[in-house]
Amino acid sequence: HKRALEANPDVQVHEAVLNSLIYLGFNCQKAPFDEPAVRQALSHAVNKEEIVQVALGGLGQVADAPLPPTLPGYSAELRSHALAYDPAQAEALLQEAGFQRDAAGKWNRDGAALTVVLLTSTRAPNETIATLLQSQLAAIGVDVEIQMLDSKAVMAATTEGAFDLLLWRYDWNDPDALNIYLGSDRIGSTNRVGYSNPQVDALLVQGAQEMDAAARAGLYVEAQKLILADAPWQPLYYPVDIIATGKRLQGAEVGYMGRLLLNDATVVD
Repeated sequence: HKRALEANPDVQVHEAVLNSLIYLGFNCQKAPFDEPAVRQALSHAVNKEEIVQVALGGLGQVADAPLPPTLPGYSAELRSHALAYDPAQAEALLQEAGFQRDAAGKWNRDGAALTVVLLTSTRAPNETIATLLQSQLAAIGVDVEIQMLDSKAVMAATTEGAFDLLLWRYDWNDPDALNIYLGSDRIGSTNRVGYSNPQVDALLVQGAQEMDAAARAGLYVEAQKLILADAPWQPLYYPVDIIATGKRLQGAEVGYMGRLLLNDATVVD
């Protein structure tokens, strides 16, 4: 659809990165995902570029941080802290965590196989993304069962901690999203992955109280460095909206969450 619109000489296409993130979450309170090394290992098995290209047809931006680039607190320096696609590193981390491959190439530790259930909602394109994640993890010897439920059932299951991995999304217009979705005091409600780090909590409390914009953004950058290292989430992509307008419409701007702003727009002949 995007290519067809771009090929139309009478149409101009606007892209808008949304204040949103689609992520792979780990149940940080359930073994073995309560171990950062295991979360890091599985994160390194994820090929985000393949997800964006195959599941979204390229219409998305690979994520490198828990905050989207549209919000204060995002910084390009966080890219060096992201857990990049590296299957060899994934396998090395599993070995460091005490897992060994069996004759079938599957990972075991203390007689228990490393198998996971990936929970997500029936909302598109989750099924395609989940299937890609299943394939990517299988490539390093980790079997994944996909469980798809309606959104209400997913929220109930995650509130109760009844899951291994979670393919989910948030939408928020302020960096306080980190506190809402990863703050310790939100475990059992909006913090669905049960993540807790007192250092992160302290930075997020400071961020909520800081009035200076630059200082506030810096606090969220520092918090994200810790979050990326702990890997409660593997950020996958930032969703992108497409808006098409006629070329006679001049001065239109794309604003918050893909809304078309026509305040200074004019129609020309």
